[in-house]
Amino acid sequence: MSDKRTRWTAKTLSVAAVVLAVAAGLQLTGRSSRELRRAVEAERSRGAVKEARVYAGAAVTRRALVNMAMLTSCEESLIQMAPLGEPRYKVIVDAYAMYAVYEVGQT
Repeated sequence: MSDKRTRWTAKTLSVAAVVLAVAAGLQLTGRSSRELRRAVEAERSRGAVKEARVYAGAAVTRRALVNMAMLTSCEESLIQMAPLGEPRYKVIVDAYAMYAVYEVGQT
């Protein structure tokens, strides 16, 4: 294969295509390999941010679920201790549930 056909620039190829070209043993110019390193690092950074968002979403969701279980249990106990307060307990716990749903949706 001639040298012209095996030398590519990152501008003419997508990052995936450049990675495949390198894997196939094609040579990249010095500028292209710098561009490739920058592009790969940018993809890694985007991946790390997405991973952090997913982890944070799971942590927020888990905390909301645990809090709801605790509040529901507390509500049940309070209804048994002071039944006349039942409508107020339900309103308070439901208000928290709506707040938690909103916060989970924001992550």
